[in-house]
Amino acid sequence: MKYIWNIYIFTMLSFGIARTAERIFRDSGGFSSQYLPLILSAIFGLGVYGCINKKPLFKLWFWKAFYWFSIIISFSLLAFALYFALAVGGSSLLWSGLLVLVCLFIIPAQVKIKEYGFKSPQVW
Repeated sequence: MKYIWNIYIFTMLSFGIARTAERIFRDSGGFSSQYLPLILSAIFGLGVYGCINKKPLFKLWFWKAFYWFSIIISFSLLAFALYFALAVGGSSLLWSGLLVLVCLFIIPAQVKIKEYGFKSPQVW
């Protein structure tokens, strides 16, 4: 099962790197717009890696806070996707669908980070 999680981490980091490279080459947005996908994918990857290998990375409070932050961000993205789909119209359905797919893609990482931060006292 570790191999599947390692493939998931690699895929997540690849998406983060690709999105960051695309933003840098198009020269759009500021620092957070360009580097946030890479930073978030790296943090999600570290959380999943720490959970599957039972290694303490950072502090326990960090993973608890990051879990709740990621939940809030996911609901915000889903609300934005719903707004995009309903208010803007048919031309934005592709972007709404993409936002929903991103939220679905990070659910396994959120589950592992919850397990890591809240249900793994033997690690800490």
